[in-house]
Order: sequence, then C-alpha cells, then structure tokens
Amino acid sequence: MIEKLGFPSSLLAVEKSLDQLPHLKYVEKLPQRRADILCFTNQIKPLLLVECKQDKVDATAVEQVLGYNAFVQAPFIALADERGVFFLCDKELKPGLPHYEELLKAVKE
Repeated sequence: MIEKLGFPSSLLAVEKSLDQLPHLKYVEKLPQRRADILCFTNQIKPLLLVECKQDKVDATAVEQVLGYNAFVQAPFIALADERGVFFLCDKELKPGLPHYEELLKAVKE
C-alpha cells in the first residue's frame, strides 16, 4: 500500500480498536472491535477501511466490515485474504486497490 499505491504511512492505523481512532474518541458505546487497517485523509477523516481475513473472503466477511464501517464511516472498503486485496465497489468485490490519490480525488468530487 505504501510503496506501490502511495498511501502515506503516517495516515495508516493498523489494528486499532474503534475507541482508539481519533475521529471516534468522543463517540459513546462503541463496540469492542478493531479496525485491521484504516487509512485517513490529511484532515484525519477516514478514507479506506481494510478488513484482513485469514480465511477466504466471503459474504460473512463483507457483512462484518460493513458493520464496522457503520461506526468508522470510511467512504471506501476493501478486504484482503491470502489471494490478495479486493475493493468493494457497487456491492461487488473487485481485485486490486486504487492508488491513494485516486481515492482522495473521488471524495473531493
């Protein structure tokens, strides 16, 4: 993500519980869950939530990350497993992940 897709390491949160995320620190009653990878914009707003699975990504994994995102509210979601990374777009998993700048451009339009 950092070297090939331009994601700034300083804007990545890895394995953080929801109550540790800066934009959720004042939200009460957060579930005891953690975000595997969350990428922020320069304004520390969520941009991309990535759920990493040991097993194959399936419909249950998609529902899980959508549930997390109800709190996180990232405009983009991806899932990863041993086969690779899949970007959730129009309720379909598509292989690969867009460049950081592409995601930023999409949220500014």
